[in-house]
Amino acid sequence: MNINSILCFALYATSRSMGQLYATYLDKYDLTYPQLLILFLLWDKEGQSIKELGSQLFLDTGTLTPLLKRMEKKNLVIRKRNTDDERIVQIFLTPDGNKLQKMIPKMADSMLCDLGMNAEEVAQMAGKIHEIRSNIDNAIQYRL
Repeated sequence: MNINSILCFALYATSRSMGQLYATYLDKYDLTYPQLLILFLLWDKEGQSIKELGSQLFLDTGTLTPLLKRMEKKNLVIRKRNTDDERIVQIFLTPDGNKLQKMIPKMADSMLCDLGMNAEEVAQMAGKIHEIRSNIDNAIQYRL
């Protein structure tokens, strides 16, 4: 069996390359790819809890909290305790965090060119990959 015919290797290698590609865009903003994902979620819905962010990103709080602390030091987000339940920490964007949203259209256009795909093709590919992930998650739950 050739390693290039193994789906998990193709996904792994592509994920690594994608991360390197994103770094070429994000370095000038002093951002990492996981930090960008957090910004995407907060641009969509501000004030999410750490638990909500973690469940969407498939990250535990032990991974997410240091990431958010670094973003807070960069003045991109603010962590606030929920007034009704102090156990819940919510994340809000700062003006600097909101400003970064302006970079997205240009970056997205450049990445489409880098990928050699149009927006529809990327959306279809992402949908298929999410379907695969969901099937894997279901298989794992079945075997537990």
